[in-house]
Amino acid sequence: MHLDDDEQDELFDEPAEGSEPLARLTPRRQGPIVIIVTLLVTVVVVSLLLREVWYQVQVVKLGYEMTSLHRERRSLMEERRKLTLEAAVSTRSDRMEQVARETVGLEPLRPDQIIIVRVDDAPAEAAERPTEGDGEP
Repeated sequence: MHLDDDEQDELFDEPAEGSEPLARLTPRRQGPIVIIVTLLVTVVVVSLLLREVWYQVQVVKLGYEMTSLHRERRSLMEERRKLTLEAAVSTRSDRMEQVARETVGLEPLRPDQIIIVRVDDAPAEAAERPTEGDGEP
């Protein structure tokens, strides 16, 4: 059996005898509970999507920070290497003499500037001298 379009429209527009109209089942007549559930599901889905986007932004941000820290670490290691090398060179006596001459203006000692201190004679002299509390005049 074949129906034309007008007959099909009449069939769906008017309810059959003794039955409820189909219009009650259309989305326009659904209760507020369905709308609330739909809104809640939408809010949950959007929240989950926004959380995922936030996580991805944080991952990218941390990646940039890690790259920056790696660069800084390499730079600090290079500076440490240079300072260690400079310290090794600075402790050599000839280098210390050069720095003393150029920076402070020191010159090598002349023989008349050298004073010899004898340490081994000092305790013997102190033992021979009388102290004030010995009672000797």
